[in-house]
Amino acid sequence: MMVPILTIVLCAFAGFLIYGVVGLIGGAAAGWVLSMLIGIVATAWSGGLLPRKERKRVALLFYMDHQPMVDSCTMGMTKQQELRIVEGLIERIFRRATLAAPMISKSMGMSRAEVEEAARIEATEEKDPGIRQLIPLLKDHILRTMY
Repeated sequence: MMVPILTIVLCAFAGFLIYGVVGLIGGAAAGWVLSMLIGIVATAWSGGLLPRKERKRVALLFYMDHQPMVDSCTMGMTKQQELRIVEGLIERIFRRATLAAPMISKSMGMSRAEVEEAARIEATEEKDPGIRQLIPLLKDHILRTMY
């Protein structure tokens, strides 16, 4: 959480040492861009906001706990397809929570309240009625296993 701020401060300080006040502003802007690029690369590397391993683990545990419900909501799909849907739902919930979080939030969208609200909104906006039924169960599972 502190890495983006630290990157911005270090770049601003380096800019200040080299170019003065103009360098401070330019360095801060360069630090912000650099921290965004680092975030994009880190997100792509881990396969989403949550590390791929953790998302797969939570999705598998959810599937094992709620297999009849998942099967009934995703008729005709293989187990792998069902797991990918659950993983995608987990990522969607956390992405929505992160985007909805205040810009200078310490939790950055990862608090219980933010995840609960994101899941609620995700469920109301979901078009597929079967998937809509899974989201509240998945939210409860996330809050039980990850918090």
